[in-house]
This record gives sequence, C-alpha cells and structure tokens, in this order.
Amino acid sequence: MLSKFSVKRPYTIVVAVITVLILGVVSFINMDTDLLPSIDLPYIVIMTNYPGASPEEVELVVTRPIEQAVATVSNVKNISSISRENSSIVILEFNSDTNMDSATIEINGMLDMIKPAWDNYSISSPMLMRLNPDMLPIMISAVDIKDMDLVEVSQLVRDEIIPELESVNGVASVNGIGLLEEEILIRIDDEKVETLNKRILEKVDGELLDAEEELTKAKKEIEDGKTQLASEEERQLERLSEGEKAIALGKEQLALAESQISQSRTELTSRWEELNNSLREINEQEEKLKEGERALLALGDKIGQEDKLKLDEIRKNLGLISQSKKEIEAGLNTISTKLEELKEEENNIKAKRTELISQEQELRTGKIQLTMEMDKARAKLESGEKELEKAMEEFEKARDEAFKKASLDGVITSDMISGLLRAQNFSMPAGYVTDDGGVKTLVKVGEKIEDISQLEDLLLFDTGEEVIGKIYLKDVAQVSIEDNSEAMYAKVNGSNAVMLVMQKQSNFLTSNVSKSIKEKAEELEAKYEGLSFTPLMDQGIYIDMVIDSVLKNIIYGGILAIVVLIIFLRDIKPTFVIATSIPISIIFAVALMYFTGVTINVISLAGLALGGRDAG
Repeated sequence: MLSKFSVKRPYTIVVAVITVLILGVVSFINMDTDLLPSIDLPYIVIMTNYPGASPEEVELVVTRPIEQAVATVSNVKNISSISRENSSIVILEFNSDTNMDSATIEINGMLDMIKPAWDNYSISSPMLMRLNPDMLPIMISAVDIKDMDLVEVSQLVRDEIIPELESVNGVASVNGIGLLEEEILIRIDDEKVETLNKRILEKVDGELLDAEEELTKAKKEIEDGKTQLASEEERQLERLSEGEKAIALGKEQLALAESQISQSRTELTSRWEELNNSLREINEQEEKLKEGERALLALGDKIGQEDKLKLDEIRKNLGLISQSKKEIEAGLNTISTKLEELKEEENNIKAKRTELISQEQELRTGKIQLTMEMDKARAKLESGEKELEKAMEEFEKARDEAFKKASLDGVITSDMISGLLRAQNFSMPAGYVTDDGGVKTLVKVGEKIEDISQLEDLLLFDTGEEVIGKIYLKDVAQVSIEDNSEAMYAKVNGSNAVMLVMQKQSNFLTSNVSKSIKEKAEELEAKYEGLSFTPLMDQGIYIDMVIDSVLKNIIYGGILAIVVLIIFLRDIKPTFVIATSIPISIIFAVALMYFTGVTINVISLAGLALGGRDAG
C-alpha cells in the first residue's frame, strides 16, 4: 500500500524526504555530543573512615557489621569489601533491573541501625557513592609558571587559578595535585617538660626531688641487679653445660677403654689356652721320648749301633722339647703378667667411673642449687621492685599534693599542653552590641593565632614568682613551619608544576565543558605572564576522535554496501534507490534521536552504524 501511495503521490514523497533531510541536518547540527550516555551502573560503594585502626580492627568493627546489615537489601547480587588501615570499602553489586534510588534509601536505613554500636569508636558516618561514568575527570592539566618556585606557583594556583576554573559553567570541582601546603608543626619536647617539672618540684618541695632521685637510683640498681643476675645465671649454666659435656666425654672414653681391655683379655685368654695346649702336647712327647730313652739305656752293653743313633736322636729331641717348653712357660708368664696389668687397668677404670658418677651427681646437685639460688635472688629482686613501685605510687601522690599547693593542676605533660593549645586557639561570634546611635557591633570571643612568634609566646602557665614564673610554649616545645614538598611534587618540562583534576557536573555535556575550560585557560594564560597549561588528559578531544571515527565508519560502510549491491545486482537503478535510502534512513534516525533527547555518543553512533549496515 505504501509503495502504491509513493507511486501515485511522488511530489508528496519528495516533500516528505526533503523535510526529513532538513530536520535531520538541523537536528544533527543542534545535537549535543558526549562520550557515553547517562548510565546508572548497578553498583553502590560504602566508604567508612576509622582513623588510627589497623586492617584487622577495621574488618572486625566496621566491615563485617556493614556486610551483615546490607546483605538483606533487595536485589543484591554480590558483596565484596576491602579493609585497610583507617578505612573500609564495601562494594555492592545489584541486579541490572534494580531501582538504584530505592536501593540507596534501603541501604541508608540499614546503616542507621548499626551506627549506635559505633558510639564508643571514632568512626565517621558511612558515605554512599553510586558509580557513574560522569565520575571520571573531564580533564587533567598541568600548570607551570615561568620563573616561579613551587611556593609561589602553589599560592597562585590555589588563590587564583582554581577559583577561576571552578567558575566555568559546568565545572563541578577542580582539585590540585602537587600543591605545596605549609603548616605549623609543634613538637612537644619531653626533656624540656621534664626539666620544668623538676624545677617546679625543686622549688615546691626539695625533699620530693631527693626522694625521686633515690627512687630512680633504686630502680636503676634493681635493673642492674636483674641484668647481673641474668648474666651470672647464663655464665653458671654455661659452666655446668661444659661440665656435663666433659663427663659425657669421660664416659665415652671409659667405655672405649673397657671395650679395648675386654678385647685384649679375650685375645690373651685365647693365647693362654693355645700355649697350655702346646705345653701339654710337649709334655706328652717328652714323656714318650724319656720312655724310649730308658728302654734303650736298659739294653746296656747289648745296645747296637742303630740303637745308639736312636738314643742320640731322642736326646737331641729332648733338648729341643726342653727349650720349647721354656719358651712356652715364658709366654705363659708374660700373658699372666699382662692379664694382671689388664685387671689393674680395669680396676682403675672402675675407680674412674665411680669418680665420674660422683662428679655427675655433684653436677646435678650444683644445677639444682643454682636454680634455687637464682630463684631466690630473682624473688628478692621482684619483691624489691614491688616495694619500689609502691614507693613510686606514694611519691606520685606526694608530688600531686605538692603541685596543688603551687596552684597547678598536676605535672606538666604533653596532653595538658595540647589541651591548652586547643582551648586558646579559637574565635567565635558572641552576638552584637548596640550603641546609643543604633549601630550594631559584632563581638567575638577568643582569638586565632596568626604567626609563629605569637604561637611561641603563647602563655601556658603562670606558676608565680615563688615557683618558676611564667611558662610559654617555646619553653616546652619546638615550633616550626614545614611543607609537604618531600611527600609529593610535580614537574613539567623541568619546571615546578601543579596538576589540576577537573570534573564536570552531571547535567552538562563533556564537549561543551571541555571547550569552556580551554577558553578559560587561554584567558588565564593571557592574564598571567609565564602561565602555561599542559593538557595531560582531555575527554573532549577523545570524544571528537571517537565520533569522527564512527562517522567515517558509517560512510565507509554505506559505500561498501553500495559497491556490494552493484556487484550482485548489476543494475544501476535499484542500486541508486537503495543507496539513496541508506542516508535518508540514517538522517531520519538522527531527527528522531534529537526529538527524543538522545545525544551523539559512542553507543548511539554505533547503533546508527549497525542500522545503516542493515539498511544496506
């Protein structure tokens, strides 16, 4: 039906197309550009500060109660947390269809239920933060000024540059990184304070000063006694340990000697038996030879020549046997002597073993006695230490009484001086005074401290002339001006610089705010000689690059679609019709985007590119 209407009413269609083209062009010219559309991510971050707390304490006191409280919130998908020194971060992830405004209200209600449990802690109120692309800085720029040091640059940036940039329409905040911050630092000198305390004590009551010195001396003596006791105990234990090692070594040596004696006795006994057996055999042989000799001698004159030869041989063998018998008997005597010597050595070893056992017993007794003596000495020192602590408590009471007599609340301490400084360094309005003419004059109570000299001459106490007179802050503390130059710094092209991080308001466009910031930067560079802005990050430039790239891709995609149509259709007329419809449809979509409030961003241009491709 639409095709018939287009054929019958060609002029109407032409007018409609021209109208769409005009609306599309006008809409595109007037459309706002941004990097991303307004996205409300399903995340909420809960940040809580707990100054001076360790990560473990932050986890126990802050993070866990928050996790338990928010775990019942509707549509929570995941909970993660980070506990570190001084702070806790809890990250809640919700389902994508969650109403984040309702979730924020519900989380606040849950947190209000656990806040009373933190009354005894210095925990700040939890801060909720919803994640959004607008939280990213729109621009980061470095600022340096020629021929100026960091102090002058920081002062100019803080007093002039940042207020000027914050006045730009659409800028939410400008934060400086690397700004030199000077502060007055007061270091309480404990030695000075203690010296003043002693002077006051000396003036108020000299006896108390002597008593304190005696107590200090007694405390030192007890500490020295503990040290000497520990040293003596260590020395005696070392000697006992050496004695134990010597006894153990002696036992090993005696055992080795006994083993050697036993082995020697076994060998000698075996040799004794061998010699006895040999002697017995020799005696038997001697007896046989003597019987043979007697038999031959009994023949008398009847003995023959052969028997004479036998008799000579028997006598010769008897002589050899007699000699061997003497040698064996000498060997037996030697073995008997050595056995006697071994027995004597064995008796000596037994005596030495008895002596070692006696020494070992004495060593054990000495160790027990040493432990008892050391415990007794240690108990005596502990008793003396308790008595000294009791005397110190009595001395503190006497000293407090002495200070009360001198019109002081107590001993001068660092906490007391800090409290006086906080009490004297304030200024607040106390109302108005109206004179007879009806003129109102503002009345202030207190006075702020302006410079170091005024701070050093701040009166802390007046003890009176009878004590030590007036006590000023410079008498008990060191006052100095220090900066954070060692903690952080920034340099650009070798010159001292400050980095500025700028964030935009959520209802302003990134490109417009970036352009306004650049214009303001040019005005400031013209106003202040030597001032230079060096952009380090600029979302405006990035947006232009991305949008230009997407537009080129749309054009290239359309041309490629037309080329493909020509290749496949091989007819100019239908290709021309389709090629004409692609830009018309895209321009019509741009007009619809304008009237529906959609901005030109990466997401919308990507949709146009896909739409142009599908149209092709």
